[in-house]
Amino acid sequence: MNITPIHTAAEYKAALRVVSELVDLDPAPGTPDGDRLDIMATLVTAYEAREFPVDAADAVEAIKFRMEQQGVKELRVFRLPLNCSPGASASASRWRPQGAFRRVLQPRPNSHGAG
Repeated sequence: MNITPIHTAAEYKAALRVVSELVDLDPAPGTPDGDRLDIMATLVTAYEAREFPVDAADAVEAIKFRMEQQGVKELRVFRLPLNCSPGASASASRWRPQGAFRRVLQPRPNSHGAG
């Protein structure tokens, strides 16, 4: 078994073919084919992480994407109860308080027991 790191797109495609063939065989873990599948899948994963990096999703954008997939309208999801905190509404709309607004919206430290 001659396994080497994947450096090129051609090697990547060849590795994908090997992985596909091994998956079709459904080898048991710990067998020679099972070990080869594990190693090849690790090499393919490392190559993909290096060559096709994926940025972490922004939380609001991820929610909007999921809503779009489900056909949900934005107003339905971000309708907040009347007694919700101003921070919840600000987070949903991406509004960030500035200056005096920030001081008003931030919770005050508990003054109980201060003396």
